[in-house]
Amino acid sequence: MSRKNPKAGEGPCPVCARTVFFRASPSGKLTYACDGCDTSGFADPGGEGHKKWSASITKTTPEPAPAPGPAATPAPAPRKPASAFNLANL
Repeated sequence: MSRKNPKAGEGPCPVCARTVFFRASPSGKLTYACDGCDTSGFADPGGEGHKKWSASITKTTPEPAPAPGPAATPAPAPRKPASAFNLANL
């Protein structure tokens, strides 16, 4: 399963002006999806749309990385059941 691109910030939808989240790919492409008007789009770096969207984006605080949990303790090795017919137990 692929991981979503991190949020670049929020800004107005280019179609209906509702607030949407913009995401930035590692290559710099901006994408958005609006639930209000059911549109989505992208803008490549260096284009007019990318410049316009970048100017309208309000940066959000980055999502904190999940704190590492406690180290998992290894499960004890399963014990063999005692046999009633073991000569070592006599």
